[in-house]
Amino acid sequence: MKKTLLVQSLALTAVLVSGAVLATPANMVIDNNTMLVTNAYVHDVASPSPLAPKTAESLPWAAVTALCHGTKVPMIKGSDSCAFDVYASYSSDPKQIHVGTVTFYVSNGEVVNVKQLALQYGLKIVSTAPGQFELDNV
Repeated sequence: MKKTLLVQSLALTAVLVSGAVLATPANMVIDNNTMLVTNAYVHDVASPSPLAPKTAESLPWAAVTALCHGTKVPMIKGSDSCAFDVYASYSSDPKQIHVGTVTFYVSNGEVVNVKQLALQYGLKIVSTAPGQFELDNV
């Protein structure tokens, strides 16, 4: 009896842990809470459309995966990371201010690192949840 409960408990724990590790966000959500135009670059390639001031965008996670590695989600492993550089602009120059670099796991959206580069401009990047980012004023 005790052995059966132990096996069931271990099996349930394994399912819960593997489910948490393999869960990918449905979308990457980006909120631009500033008065600047912003855009992200992956491998020096700009995202398809800059984000206007005070707007939000939701990108399907499959598109994020394709931008990062050119692979489909089931093929990604937990250690596969992706980095994107965030730029903001007051003018038509899309790379006027390098706000920072965000590194995250493609498999689950968890942030590995946010390197803040524009605090002197009063800008910061915040991750509010896996796969969710905000560009905020300091």
